[in-house]
Amino acid sequence: MRMRHTALAAAAITAAAILPSTAAAVTPNFRTPSGNIGCDMRGTSVRCDVLRYTYRPPRKPASCDFDWGGAISIGARGRARFICYSDTVMPPPGRARTAQYGQTIYRGGFSCSVTRAGVTCRNPAGHGFFISKGAYRRF
Repeated sequence: MRMRHTALAAAAITAAAILPSTAAAVTPNFRTPSGNIGCDMRGTSVRCDVLRYTYRPPRKPASCDFDWGGAISIGARGRARFICYSDTVMPPPGRARTAQYGQTIYRGGFSCSVTRAGVTCRNPAGHGFFISKGAYRRF
């Protein structure tokens, strides 16, 4: 009986040590320390919104009746694209984790690296984007 309790206690300690890092690894959204960029990482796509930007986005399509220029997205394949949007993935303060500068977040084959210069996200195929207050680049 004592051996069974010891095994259960060891399993509980192991689970407690693993769960916090696992829970953080699967958080689907984050914001940058500046609070200007917020990203949502789902299993099939990544979207980042920039609250205040000074870059010049691509021309707004005539079919877009909503906001344009502050949201960029990438799917599992293909290149990143700006999207027409009427919502935001910017998590409110205290409602999502703040990624630290130098941190890379992984989810579903996607990665997003946060630096003082901006956020770079890649899909499993190697395509992605860089976004900051003053610039963007799609690759």
